[in-house]
Amino acid sequence: MPATITVRDRPTATALGRLLRDWRAKLHDRSDHSNEFIALHDTIERFSLPMRELVALQSRFERRAGRRALRLLEHPRFRGAYDFLCLRAAAGEIDPVLAEWWTRIQEMPADARIAEVEQQPGEPVPGRRRRRSRRRRQPAA
Repeated sequence: MPATITVRDRPTATALGRLLRDWRAKLHDRSDHSNEFIALHDTIERFSLPMRELVALQSRFERRAGRRALRLLEHPRFRGAYDFLCLRAAAGEIDPVLAEWWTRIQEMPADARIAEVEQQPGEPVPGRRRRRSRRRRQPAA
C-alpha cells in the first residue's frame, strides 16, 4: 500500500517521492500496460516535479528576514507554494500569522517590502564548525 500524506503529517519531498515511487512500481508490476495505466503514469510524471518544488519551498516561508524573503517572491512557483501555505494554515498545520504576513507582503509596494523584511528579527547565523582531525592508525605489524 503506498504511503499517504495527510494534513497532520508534515509533507516532505521524500514522502511525496516514496508515494510516486510506489505508484510507479504498481504500474510496472502490471503485465498489461493498457492505455489507462500509461496515461496514469504520464499524469504522475507531469505533476510530480512541480509538487516536489511546492513542498520544498514550504520551509523557505518561515524565514522572513532579509532580502532572501524578497527573492522568494520572485520564484516561478511562488504562487503555487503560497496557495499551499494558505491551505496548510487553514488546516491548522502551521501558524496562520505566517500566511497573513506573506499575504500582506505581496500587497505592499517594493520600498515598503524592503522596510518590512529589514524590520523582521533575523535568525542567528551559525558559526562554522571545525572538524576534529582524525587520528591516524598505527600500521599493523
